[in-house]
Amino acid sequence: MGSAESGIVFVGEAPGADEDRRGEPFVGRAGELLTRIIQAMDDAQLIPGVPLRRDTVYICNVLKCRPPENRNPLPHEVEACAPYLERQLEALQPARHLLPREVRGGAAGGRQGDDRRIAG
Repeated sequence: MGSAESGIVFVGEAPGADEDRRGEPFVGRAGELLTRIIQAMDDAQLIPGVPLRRDTVYICNVLKCRPPENRNPLPHEVEACAPYLERQLEALQPARHLLPREVRGGAAGGRQGDDRRIAG
């Protein structure tokens, strides 16, 4: 969802109930928080000359479907979905991708220590 125009990709764990219902990542309370984070990054001019808004960053999830009872993804689920995320990131070629602590390490192609990643 969004655009790779800014070179930034936000990656979440998995869709929650709101995301599942709307078919979009990071909506509801999580989406409101992400919007505030993006606005703060723009206000700080994190990337000079590049406007940061929800429509200029790309937003996706590691898991493409909601886990039962909205639980955290299990390791085998992350492993099964990781190739899809890897292909998304390869296609987008972001300068930075931001991952929640829970999905670092393997979810983005096993690129631990990748200097292009800003950990969230």
